[in-house]
Amino acid sequence: MAKKRIAVIGLGRFGSAFCRAARGAGLEVMAIDSAQERVHAIADDVAEAIIADGTDPKVIASIDWRQFFAVVVAIGTDLQSSLITILNLKEVGVEAIWCKTRDNYHYQLALKMGVSR
Repeated sequence: MAKKRIAVIGLGRFGSAFCRAARGAGLEVMAIDSAQERVHAIADDVAEAIIADGTDPKVIASIDWRQFFAVVVAIGTDLQSSLITILNLKEVGVEAIWCKTRDNYHYQLALKMGVSR
């Protein structure tokens, strides 16, 4: 039986902790962040670590998201980047999007955009 895979975009404190917890729960994790140092810091703890910008629609379109049961957008402090990343994921057909939100306004916007959790 193949391992379940999850992707995490945004490797700040929450995203990195989520990656490690998901791995500890037996999930295979792909971690993505535009900051090279964050990607290098998590690389040994995940199956795949990629330096990429989730706000770039070409980057999002280049990944086969069907291999993941969910994509976590863990960009909690930058509202614009979080919402653009969600939009890009929705544009390529990702249905199961989980999002870390910074406040109720961010939460409401994410829900209206179709975020699952």
